[in-house]
Amino acid sequence: QCAPPAADCTIQSWLSTEPLLRDSFPLGPGLARGAVSASDGFLYVINAGDNTSNGLLLQVDPLQPGSVNSYTGFGHRPQSIATDGADHVFVASPTDGLMVFNVRRHQVEKGAGPLAAALPGPARALATDDFGRIYALIPGTCAAGAHGIVQPLDSTLVAQHPITVGRCPIAIGVTEIPAALYRFDY
Repeated sequence: QCAPPAADCTIQSWLSTEPLLRDSFPLGPGLARGAVSASDGFLYVINAGDNTSNGLLLQVDPLQPGSVNSYTGFGHRPQSIATDGADHVFVASPTDGLMVFNVRRHQVEKGAGPLAAALPGPARALATDDFGRIYALIPGTCAAGAHGIVQPLDSTLVAQHPITVGRCPIAIGVTEIPAALYRFDY
């Protein structure tokens, strides 16, 4: 485990394509924090790196699991990853905000630094909706009486009004309920 910021994260992260680990391969040193399947058919894994290096976005070909491309520019210890189901993968770092990778062009559109969207705190999780909005779950201090927030951002990464949630939230999800499932009696 490399969860404490002072820990040495030189251990290998592995990706397995079978439940019994018969077909697994290393993703490199550091801490793999999450993965998403993107519209280009690749699996994207965010690797937090160690305390001396920045994180990497790893692109894995599911048809050739040992084939891994890596992309830099994701700041110090990125923790969260999500996709919009179209052209973008979003990555959040506790110190560098929200960053954007374009899966069609295979390039960082908004990397760590001044181009990243600022967040009001470290994001524990990210989610997106069909309207292009991104939701960053900010747990807060997790102290008694404290609360977390969900920070929505529009498709241009402009922050919207935050939503207060319970104490120390750990996950976020977005779902759509089709109007046909609602029964309105007027």
